[in-house]
Amino acid sequence: MEAGRGGSLWERLRAWQTVLIPLFVGLFRRADALAVAMDARCYGAEPCRTSLHDRRLAGPSLAVLAAGLALCAAVAAAL
Repeated sequence: MEAGRGGSLWERLRAWQTVLIPLFVGLFRRADALAVAMDARCYGAEPCRTSLHDRRLAGPSLAVLAAGLALCAAVAAAL
């Protein structure tokens, strides 16, 4: 079997674990550092400190999200 080709989804994920595990560890470390930095700068201390408006997930956005998820599922199934 050629490297990186064929096999079930779980076999391919197992083959990529040497890449995925450090990637997720780094993502969580970065998220923790960002949370500490935001807390140190009192982000979110007062609800009226920002001039940004709340954004809601509307119909067109939901349609794009659904199409993107369907495309990702189709690509994953084709592999």
